[in-house]
Amino acid sequence: MKGFELDDSARTQADLDEVLRLVWPIYFANYDATPDRYRAVMARSKMAYDVYKRRLKKTYDVREQLSKITAPTLVITGKQDFSGGVVPSTWIAERIPGAKLVVLDNVGHFAHVEDSAAFIAAIRAFVANGR
Repeated sequence: MKGFELDDSARTQADLDEVLRLVWPIYFANYDATPDRYRAVMARSKMAYDVYKRRLKKTYDVREQLSKITAPTLVITGKQDFSGGVVPSTWIAERIPGAKLVVLDNVGHFAHVEDSAAFIAAIRAFVANGR
């Protein structure tokens, strides 16, 4: 929670890096099982301070347009993702005609990192079936 408290006071890239160091572990379903692996991923995933702060100032709401999507759509979420998990992903998939929802067990927000094999298998199955 300390990271979320510091978020509003972040004024530099170093401040943001500290916020992310503190909060990113809760985005994983089981961070403590392999923290070195996840730290390595986080070290390669740089979030620019200016982009981060800019995105918070603008509302971008396209929910009403989801029903207009005609492209084959796959929504993948982790069962333990607290920020974009099962409930919002189900809501999104239900509003996109023909969308397929895949919920991966034992992963959080970074499903592609925590269980890359299941993530890739879901994409391959979707592509192979044409939806």
